[in-house]
Amino acid sequence: MIEADERKVKQILYNLLSNAVKFTPDGGSVTISAEVISPNSTDLPAKIRKGLTGTDYVLVSVKDTGIGIAKKDQSKIFTEFHQIEEPYAKKYEGTGLGLALSKKLVTLHGGKIWFESKGKDKGCTFYFILPLKSSPKA
Repeated sequence: MIEADERKVKQILYNLLSNAVKFTPDGGSVTISAEVISPNSTDLPAKIRKGLTGTDYVLVSVKDTGIGIAKKDQSKIFTEFHQIEEPYAKKYEGTGLGLALSKKLVTLHGGKIWFESKGKDKGCTFYFILPLKSSPKA
C-alpha cells in the first residue's frame, strides 16, 4: 500500500504511458512494471538513493522502444514547455508539460522520478518511486 492521491498517481501513469505510446512507432512495444524496492537497493542509481528514508518504495517503470532522447535533450526533459527539437519529434503534438507535471506530483508524494535513454532511436525507460505507507508502531 502507498499513501497517495489516487488521481495524481493516475495522472503520472497517464503522462508516462501516453508519451511512451506517442513516441513509439507502429510495431514497437511499451512495457509497464512495478515492484517493491528498498531505499538502499543497488538497483536504484546512487543519485536516486541519496536522501531516501528507511521505508520501502514502490518502483514503477515505463519502458518503450520508441524514438529515445538524444543526449543533448536529456538535461531538459523535465523542464516545463520543453519539447525535443529534432525534426523527427516535431510531428508529435503536445505542450511540453506532462513530464514536468509528473515530476512535481512525484516529488509532492515524497518520491523521485528519472529516466534512462541510450540516445536517439534507442527507446527509453522512465522510472518513479513512491514511499510505501509505513505501518503504525505498536
